[in-house]
Amino acid sequence: QLLAGDENERFTGKAKIILTGKRKDPSLIMSEVLDASNKVLGVTGNLTLYGRQISSISARLSAPVNAGSNTIELDSVPADWEIGDEILLLPTQRATNEYETRVITDISGNTLTLDKAVDFYHFGAPTSTKTVTQGTIDMRGEVLHLTRNIEIRGDSQDNWGGRVFIGQVYEPITQTFFRGKAILDGVSLVNCGQANTSFAGLTFEEMNQEGSDSYIVNTVVRDSNGWNAKISGANYVKIEKSIFFKGVQHQLVIKSGVLGVSNLEIKNNYIVGMKKRAITTNGNDADFQAALYADLKMPSSSISGNIVAGCDGECIAAIGGPCGDSGVLANNVAHSGEIGWLVTSPGNCIGISDFIGYKLEDAVVSYFTSSSAVARNLALTDNKRSLIINTGGIDNVDHNIQVKDSYIAGISLNTYPITAECSQLFGIYIPVSTTSVKSIPPTQSSLPWRKIKSPTLFKSYLTVTNVVFENFDDSLVSGCTGNKIFKSNEYASDSSSNTFISGVTLNSVATDAKVWFDPPEDEWIGVDNCGGWYCTGISNILIKDTDGSFTGQPSVLFPNNKGVADSDICTFSESQNAYVCTGTGYGLLTFESQD
Repeated sequence: QLLAGDENERFTGKAKIILTGKRKDPSLIMSEVLDASNKVLGVTGNLTLYGRQISSISARLSAPVNAGSNTIELDSVPADWEIGDEILLLPTQRATNEYETRVITDISGNTLTLDKAVDFYHFGAPTSTKTVTQGTIDMRGEVLHLTRNIEIRGDSQDNWGGRVFIGQVYEPITQTFFRGKAILDGVSLVNCGQANTSFAGLTFEEMNQEGSDSYIVNTVVRDSNGWNAKISGANYVKIEKSIFFKGVQHQLVIKSGVLGVSNLEIKNNYIVGMKKRAITTNGNDADFQAALYADLKMPSSSISGNIVAGCDGECIAAIGGPCGDSGVLANNVAHSGEIGWLVTSPGNCIGISDFIGYKLEDAVVSYFTSSSAVARNLALTDNKRSLIINTGGIDNVDHNIQVKDSYIAGISLNTYPITAECSQLFGIYIPVSTTSVKSIPPTQSSLPWRKIKSPTLFKSYLTVTNVVFENFDDSLVSGCTGNKIFKSNEYASDSSSNTFISGVTLNSVATDAKVWFDPPEDEWIGVDNCGGWYCTGISNILIKDTDGSFTGQPSVLFPNNKGVADSDICTFSESQNAYVCTGTGYGLLTFESQD
């Protein structure tokens, strides 16, 4: 056993465990399936460390912080935050790298003075941004507490991090399993995680025997050249109210391993500052880059209440739930990243629900094997593209995508120091269904994820019901322009899903902010694409407002296709590149080439 303090009498001094070694040092082989690598603290017994109590690991900015300021205002300063402690300010814009650490030099009421001025703007306000049926959208900058009095650190030799490895071993003589257990409360792991490998800093691996649960709380895992944490083939692990900061390729990975995973609880953590691994092939990412990666089904488990921010790639890449349900993931938040949630497929129907995403390039994206998808209980705002759902890989069936019971906003009416942050934002990309779909690396897929992969399946339908659309209006905030609720997929040269809208609510939505249809591209003309003319799919997209809740009366919208627009009932909107026609009599007639 390695012990420091207990739940009732914590260790209040300072302790530092230094892991030493180099990349080519011998590895610790624990069993035929367990390579713990080197520079490792291996645990098959009991590792229990109780450090200084921190009542709250986070606070929110109660006022904006401009670049160059060395003071910040918080909604409340936890009583046990002290002068000399290190804090982390999270990004509040779409730029993924605008997080920064500072040291507290003075505390006066709710005002902190920092050791040096901040480099970036961080949004703050007295209250949260918006409360909707789907949850509270709080876009105020988070401030996290990083200082811990017990530290496990990999030394800096050979740019090679350390490891804390919890596993189980079998003793054949006594026929006994020894299952490791770790209780880390108030601990910091620094430079743990080994570059360009799957050897994560904090690892629970291949342990399924009965035994005491492992519990990680109020702990910081940070500054890794590799993965910060991994759970693989393990059960009964709980991680909560902890911080994962600055890892490469992944911050927290959950994999099935040999034994599978179950009974995991990952909740109310902060995962911040994932950097891409700099390996590419033919312009595509050769590695999967996701801060929180959980592409598997996990019985009796939950991943909930986590905030993931500052992601160079995907903030969350995880399997969707059963059709219409959240599955293991629920009530997580992603912001200030490239992709909020990349939703992989659990089967023929993908459930995408209970998620908040803001200040993202793409908030929710799915383009994996499925014929149906149900997106519900989403709250999305201030994203370049809020919702992209494509299906495919299953022929000879209708493809149905539903979006319902959600809140989608263009902007949140906050302060925008950069108007690019609040312009050309789109709510829903009109789906496309195709014969094949994307693959998870290392199998190559053409990026970006929304890029159409293969020929279109024509029996594809999008239904949008009971969705609140808000703040799509160029007059709301000066300089914030060009925001639209729907947008055609600029890569969809063949066909897009027929779209049906009913029972929606529009708040502060301009008449000309309903849709943007991309015009055909000249580069599509040629033998490698659509022959000697423009691809016609981009000009033949149909949106039907079946009950008038979207346009004011039952209507259809379609692109600038003059040949089918009836001048008696249709009006052209140049700012939408769309005809709006009263009535719902229009339909699509598709001819599919068989050559």
